[in-house]
Amino acid sequence: MPSQLDLSSEHLRSFRSLKDPLADQIISKIIHEDVNAINKLFEQITRNRSIEEVPLPPEIKSYFKEQSKMPEWADHEKLHKGQSFYAEYGLEISMLLFFLSLPAAYSCWRGAKVLTFTGRLVEDRPHLSKTGQPPSNTNRLNRRLMETAQFVVDVMAPESFHANGSGIIACLKVRLMHAAVRHLIIDTGRWDSEDLGEPINQMDMAGTLQSFAALIIQGLENMGFDLSKEEVDAYYHCWHVAGHFMGVVPEMNPAEYENGLALGHAIINDQSDPNRTSESCDSLIHSLIEYVNEKIPGRAFDNYVPIFLIKYFLNKNVHSAFNFHLKPKFLYVILEWLIKLLVFFTKLQKRLHKWFANKHFAVTKNHIMSEMLNHLNNHKKIQFTIPDSLRGVWTSKLKK
Repeated sequence: MPSQLDLSSEHLRSFRSLKDPLADQIISKIIHEDVNAINKLFEQITRNRSIEEVPLPPEIKSYFKEQSKMPEWADHEKLHKGQSFYAEYGLEISMLLFFLSLPAAYSCWRGAKVLTFTGRLVEDRPHLSKTGQPPSNTNRLNRRLMETAQFVVDVMAPESFHANGSGIIACLKVRLMHAAVRHLIIDTGRWDSEDLGEPINQMDMAGTLQSFAALIIQGLENMGFDLSKEEVDAYYHCWHVAGHFMGVVPEMNPAEYENGLALGHAIINDQSDPNRTSESCDSLIHSLIEYVNEKIPGRAFDNYVPIFLIKYFLNKNVHSAFNFHLKPKFLYVILEWLIKLLVFFTKLQKRLHKWFANKHFAVTKNHIMSEMLNHLNNHKKIQFTIPDSLRGVWTSKLKK
């Protein structure tokens, strides 16, 4: 049976002021010694997938060595089964990032402010950009999406949690980058910690973790997949281990899927206030919709497909999270009303929505995943890397 979890608002909100002392201390020391070192660190850990041969500062070398030890409670058999599960459902999981994980995260108004604030930070400090110029909104979103997709692949790839595996290294890199962004945001003096909490705090990190873990499982079930308890537990365990390496405190990184799902919903509900849904939330979700529109051939169904899928998965998973001010085209409104008229009975309505979602999901998945499989980010001179074993399976599925 899952252990009891305190999901009261008072308890959850206490984690808004809790950061990551270990990673924060390392970043503070590096910046104190050389204020420009942070830019070099960003470049080194993002451009190099392995850190073994990279000339990193002693503190960073020591950090990767000491923090890369597997926790005693990690179950290697579950990790292997979870990665096999990802190989089977990786295409669907990748698309759920677009239509569930990211929209759920964007609906959290406090966390959304961190993302938009970080974008403005790059514009205010052009030296943080590799080209010396602030990236455009499209380029910034494209980079963020590719980095997120790469992170998920790294965590769920075969042998990712072996010694110096891609999952361990990716999580430790993210942990450091969170601390660096946290420092830079606070250093501006323009962040309201009293109202927003600390930037990228433990509550934010836990919510993001569950958007990759428990919400994905629920999203797959909402697509009609009949998942066994063994599959669910194995996939979730991979992210439970990842949360450990990312620096999420145990109280906000439950071991059981049921608790993880409840925690993810509680965090989203706590941050999804219709009266506080901000410009940050709307700008992020509209940028995501525009990105999907660009990848789908033709213009007739622009907005309709991405908005339909986002609404479907958010309303099926986290009912109170849909507070975006989305303004779909007239065609979308007509189709929505036709669906309501045709599905008078609730049971028929559920079946029709699931059919529509799966149909549009499959078409969109093929276009976006084909680009991701062939993606090369020349701007950062790194390749979006997918292990050959996963690439072969997914390419074969796309051809069917």
